[in-house]
Amino acid sequence: MSEITENGKDFKDTLIFTLSNEPSFEITNSQILDDRDFKTNTYIFTLPRDKTIILEIEKPSRELFYFAIFFVSLQIADGMLTSIGVARFGIEGEGNPFLKNLMLEHGADKALFMVKAVAIFIIAGLTALAKRAPFVKDVIGTLSCIYLFAAIIPWVYIITHYFD
Repeated sequence: MSEITENGKDFKDTLIFTLSNEPSFEITNSQILDDRDFKTNTYIFTLPRDKTIILEIEKPSRELFYFAIFFVSLQIADGMLTSIGVARFGIEGEGNPFLKNLMLEHGADKALFMVKAVAIFIIAGLTALAKRAPFVKDVIGTLSCIYLFAAIIPWVYIITHYFD
């Protein structure tokens, strides 16, 4: 009988998320994990007080992976364009009231980094769930188009027409 260990530490309480054709969520004691066969895409995150989170993810399809990479690229491009726009026009140049308030509270660069990091994390989660829910691929594609026309193109237009 072997327990899940990492760096010689046994985990007493374990939280398991399985994102595959049969998604599941379990909270268990590490002794129950002895007979469990973990897949190759298993990620173990250690927490204080001998706790751990195990995340099992089924690999997304190649097409979905490319959709996700495209959407992440749009997020990065929007972050860069927003940073240029805010440097040029000030925080008042940002059209998103939520982001504008975050910028006022935490500073433009820190707020942009926080928002884009959360967006990329959400994209990764959607990509992981897409095999179970095929409509997620359509959602990512639709959001990419909306984002392109509602964020990227307007920033490119504003920056190129007002930087002269």
